[in-house]
Amino acid sequence: MKVTTASINPELHWKTYMESKFLGKHHFEVFNDEGRLTKNGLLVTIKDIKKLTISHRGVEEKKPALFFKEHKVLPLLLGTEKFQQLERIFQSPHAKDWKGKQVYLYIEHGVTFGKKQVGGIRFRMYVETANKSNGPKPIGEKNMPDAIKFAIAKGMDALLKHYKPTAQQQKTIQDAIAKAKG
Repeated sequence: MKVTTASINPELHWKTYMESKFLGKHHFEVFNDEGRLTKNGLLVTIKDIKKLTISHRGVEEKKPALFFKEHKVLPLLLGTEKFQQLERIFQSPHAKDWKGKQVYLYIEHGVTFGKKQVGGIRFRMYVETANKSNGPKPIGEKNMPDAIKFAIAKGMDALLKHYKPTAQQQKTIQDAIAKAKG
């Protein structure tokens, strides 16, 4: 028997040393260790969505999975919550409209399963730097919650570089910023 060794970072979660077929929150420690995480999360590009047959403890089940273009980013299994997040972010319920788009993946620690707090992977809107030829884009109603979060985190000036809210949207966003600041 031939045994080879590889050095490991002992500060990483034990699950990072196991073979995985799907993306899990423990992988974010590796992305952070590699310097791939930003304060917004891991930026990924959606490559495809496929329905996979998964066998677990002898039971086969079909599950949708999101595939990414980026190297070393495993497919992410999708449930209703994640589908709804993607629909809100991309303002479309159709997966065909999501392909080629970028989004941040991040860990939300407050996610529960049953009564146990387990944390989970969530999506965050990716805001491109405004292209001078296109200028700021309008904010769709489904995108307002993400635009508000962005403005609270980065400020109204940063939001206005990327988006052109209506007067009513701007008032709603400014009210949300004021409320968040207390």
